[in-house]
Amino acid sequence: MPTMLHSDLAARTAATCRAALGLRPRDRVLVAVSGGADSGALASLLAAGRAHDLRLDLVLCHVDHGWRGAEEAGADREVVERLAASLRLPLALAGPPPTDTPRTEDAARRHRYSALARLAEAHRCTYVATGHHAGDQAETFLLRLLRGSGLRGLTGIPARRSLAPGLTVVRPLLEIEPPALRRYLLEHGLPWRDDPTNQDLSIARNAVRARLARREARGHASTLVALAARLRRRLRQRARRIQSVAASRFVHHERAGAVSMPRAALATLHGEDLALALRAAGAHLRAEDAGPWFVRRHVALLEKLLVTDGDLDLPRGLFLHVAGKTAWLARRRSPLPPRPALLRQDVAREYFDLDAWIVHSAPDRVALDADVLGPGATLHPLSADDAFTPFGSRAGGRKPVADWLARSGMPGFVRRAQLVVRGQEGVAWVVGLRPDAGHVIGPSTQTVALLSLENL
Repeated sequence: MPTMLHSDLAARTAATCRAALGLRPRDRVLVAVSGGADSGALASLLAAGRAHDLRLDLVLCHVDHGWRGAEEAGADREVVERLAASLRLPLALAGPPPTDTPRTEDAARRHRYSALARLAEAHRCTYVATGHHAGDQAETFLLRLLRGSGLRGLTGIPARRSLAPGLTVVRPLLEIEPPALRRYLLEHGLPWRDDPTNQDLSIARNAVRARLARREARGHASTLVALAARLRRRLRQRARRIQSVAASRFVHHERAGAVSMPRAALATLHGEDLALALRAAGAHLRAEDAGPWFVRRHVALLEKLLVTDGDLDLPRGLFLHVAGKTAWLARRRSPLPPRPALLRQDVAREYFDLDAWIVHSAPDRVALDADVLGPGATLHPLSADDAFTPFGSRAGGRKPVADWLARSGMPGFVRRAQLVVRGQEGVAWVVGLRPDAGHVIGPSTQTVALLSLENL
């Protein structure tokens, strides 16, 4: 019969899933199981959540990394199959990467998370759970400290992070020591298999793990985990300050796959603070979904660009462009998303409250004179022939839209995604930016056309 200690371990895991990770009953969770003790304990503890008011819909999954040959991979898979049968849970499998894939930790991580994302989508899961525990957290802290990581790196492994739109990675065991997980498996008679490559001390993580194991009686691992938690709290405080001084003014140009950032605001930031601002911009583009996308060297180069202008290539297909009053973070060769639908509603002028409309204005909607616009307004990508008279511009007269955008500091990689609405008199609205002066509501307006975009 399970001891109170291990019953408490299941209750503790369920409480972590609810309070810290936001999981709720009936959430569908893909549980990554390697065949080792940690992920096996994770699967069993999540299944035990049924007795602790957390009945999750679980699917186990196993990814073959293709590193140790077919015989070893088959032995891992057999253990996972036995575990799935013991827990009476469905099992999904992913094969090894292509044979020409580099044998590096980064390549293995990419293959693993790419496979997990595919399996999660196939099984309609909104969460992926992994078995990272307190030992992994302590090892990560030490490895990053030895590499000279900054504040964010020393915060360790996050308890949850986005993996893809609608899919979140969660790590329920980050505060549980690995010996407790092994005792749990032994007591419940559940199978696991030790990875022989974990004994290779030429691998940096294995060497750090061995040193921590020798010092475990002194509680070094738990001390490092607590330190990483304190640094996470400090990082959150700094991130809130960066949000107020800079990131709140970032603009996501979704169709262009770009984020604009006020250059003057960025120029007041340095080092870790500038890195936090850059990370806030990257969050709009889901830059971290593919893994780390900049290092300290890139932050130092960005500081120089904020003085001199120029471009900077970043990992994961991203780049920075600094010119004029704006710095841009963008994706190279970002495919344009499908064109949104143009929605229209006409209302009599006497029933339209212009003041309220202005107060609640948004970039994806506009109010125009319906009679000037005409009945057949359409949405189009910007073309070289498009011209308009910008409403509110001191220098009147008709201007090519592309030239107006260029003079305002919008680079070509953003202009290519720009949309315009054309009516019977030509361009009526440069979407998200400015209406044509001849189409705005005036004293002679009889009917107002309310335009908005669906799924902009």
